[in-house]
Amino acid sequence: MKKLLIFIFTTAASLVLLTSADGQDLGERIKRAACEKACERLYEKCMGTSGKALDRENQEDIESDAKDVVKEETCQASQEECLKSCE
Repeated sequence: MKKLLIFIFTTAASLVLLTSADGQDLGERIKRAACEKACERLYEKCMGTSGKALDRENQEDIESDAKDVVKEETCQASQEECLKSCE
């Protein structure tokens, strides 16, 4: 019975919090944080796959530093574009 009362109380408190003006701000912050996390994952995946793409194009002769710069610039641009959609 105690667990049921605690569950009902926390659910009701959550609903009140989410329907209030501050709750809307909270919802927006959660949504933005989720979007930013998705952009971060996009960046990490890009960094992991960009080097493989360069190697598949028979670009082994390009110096490692140059590959890193290309990867970083490409992935950073993708991340920035993604973060713009989060606003």
